[in-house]
Amino acid sequence: MTKIAFLPYAVGLIILALGCAQQSSPTGGPKDVTPPTLIRSVPVNQTTRYEGKRVELEFDEYVSVDNINQQLLITPALDGNYTVKIRPRGASLNLEKPLRPNTTYSFNFRETFKDITERNPARNMKLVFSTGTTIDSLSVRGTVTDVLTSKPLLEVTVGLYLVSDTLQFSKVRPYYFARTDSAGNYALENLKPDTYQLAAFTDGNNNVLYDAAKERIGFEADPFKLTGNLSNRNVQVAFADRTPNRVVTTRPAINYYTVVYAKGVKQVKVRFQTPADSLPYLFLDEKQLRFFNVKNATDTIRASIEATDSLDLVFRHEQKIKFRPKGRREEGTREAFELKTSPADRAETPNPFVYKLRFNKPILRYDLGLL
Repeated sequence: MTKIAFLPYAVGLIILALGCAQQSSPTGGPKDVTPPTLIRSVPVNQTTRYEGKRVELEFDEYVSVDNINQQLLITPALDGNYTVKIRPRGASLNLEKPLRPNTTYSFNFRETFKDITERNPARNMKLVFSTGTTIDSLSVRGTVTDVLTSKPLLEVTVGLYLVSDTLQFSKVRPYYFARTDSAGNYALENLKPDTYQLAAFTDGNNNVLYDAAKERIGFEADPFKLTGNLSNRNVQVAFADRTPNRVVTTRPAINYYTVVYAKGVKQVKVRFQTPADSLPYLFLDEKQLRFFNVKNATDTIRASIEATDSLDLVFRHEQKIKFRPKGRREEGTREAFELKTSPADRAETPNPFVYKLRFNKPILRYDLGLL
């Protein structure tokens, strides 16, 4: 009897409790639209002579820390890794190795920190400091679009690379990099004066290395010297042509022999089968490799050639070099020694100013003191 009498009584209490809960539900209040505000950082923004191995941020309210490893952009790259300790009102980063001397660092946290109620991201979350006495302040800005659609692209990695003879976008990370916004705009800031090469790629795996098989890329063919702020350095990206290179034709002449490639070549290695047969050579342009008959060779010269294109694809081939014999009327004739300059004479001067000299023959010696 006790169990039977208790059941309806218990059910009644549950219904009453549910009814009370429904009647007392909150009506809500104004939506929180105020983002978290940074109240303390180590180091303080724009600090110079910083020698520490940690970075700390503290906000005026509790925050969530979202995907910090993907959101945080550190330039130039650290020499080692870092560990993150998440706190109720922020986070701290402990650096594995000391920072480089006389270097301006930028820690751009983007949308890492959000309030815990409405997830409003903290704004302008960029911390800039220097281990030297000054903060580098140069900048490069532009827009990245798709070459086929001309539409702006979001989250494209745009990098500045220190110039070297072995630069490969698939193996070397940029010294500075940023990512585009929804309008395709990028801003590389706090840069030091130097000579750079600019490239942009879609970076689907976020490793800041170009993957030729999966990612679109665009880059400026020539390096530039950065001495002031630059804008409108726009880049169009596309999937690169990965078809193998080939020799389209050869052009034998009396004093030279030209090999013409189907695709542009950025560097070449030549090994002559007989070292005594070695010839000087140069690129007339990115597709034409010319050998010069400085030894009045009449026999066929054999060489192994490795031609590397802009995607670091290597085309290897064996080349037989045979100069055309002289005719009776061609005795003593030679191609004129020519010089082309960039910018050309009376042309508009670029900024920054770079003056290039291109000869149609290899140079034996020169004296810059005569300029």
